[in-house]
Amino acid sequence: MVRDVSVMDYLPPVFHDVKEMIEIAKVENPVLEALWQEIENALLDQFLLLATERGIKRYEDMLHINVIATDVLETLTRFNEQVPYTCKVLRNLLNTLLGEGGYELTINGTLARYTHAQLAQYTHEQLRNEVLN
Repeated sequence: MVRDVSVMDYLPPVFHDVKEMIEIAKVENPVLEALWQEIENALLDQFLLLATERGIKRYEDMLHINVIATDVLETLTRFNEQVPYTCKVLRNLLNTLLGEGGYELTINGTLARYTHAQLAQYTHEQLRNEVLN
């Protein structure tokens, strides 16, 4: 959304009738509007789902993803390959990829039956990759 910029609003009223100031404002207004748009785009490009086309291209370059213009699913999947997932992050990822209600999620709470003291004997690597007895 382009911000409506009016240089004349920032000038003292005595300049509002000066033809030169009016012409200068007419030239400066579009430049400032373009600047505001670039600032907004920079903010939006920080978030994958709000990013502009230039922002998406930047993510693809950073992640070394070569995609066809219609291949949005692969881009989203590669960006979200950050593990381990929390339940909330996993649900958000599945909603993004499959649509809300487009999947069935069953969470197996294997570690829930153990106390913190019992789990403290293991490393995170062991808890993630080994079967507990």
